[in-house]
Amino acid sequence: MNRTPESRGAQVYQVSCAGCHGGPAGGTITDQPPKHNANGHTWQHADCELMQMIRDSTTVSVSSRHPLASAMPAFRGRLDDDDIRDVVAYIRTMWTDDQRASQRQLTRERCAG
Repeated sequence: MNRTPESRGAQVYQVSCAGCHGGPAGGTITDQPPKHNANGHTWQHADCELMQMIRDSTTVSVSSRHPLASAMPAFRGRLDDDDIRDVVAYIRTMWTDDQRASQRQLTRERCAG
């Protein structure tokens, strides 16, 4: 059986991401850590940016608005590039058609080369 990147990504996401970021429903654009579904802002980042965030970690500024925010761990060495690409493919399935179209354009603009 030939599984799709989205189905492989769904499995990796459930193990490595869902505990903090949640699933396909719920949340708001201001949640910390951010939701990756259509209610969040992940679709506002290009593929190369998302892959770098997953691979190398991100630092979230802790403020009075988000006192429990913390840094996301780096997944370099735990997930390979194929796993990370598959997670991004799965995350895209949680967005609206318009969000996917906007994110594709961002990816073309920001990830060339």
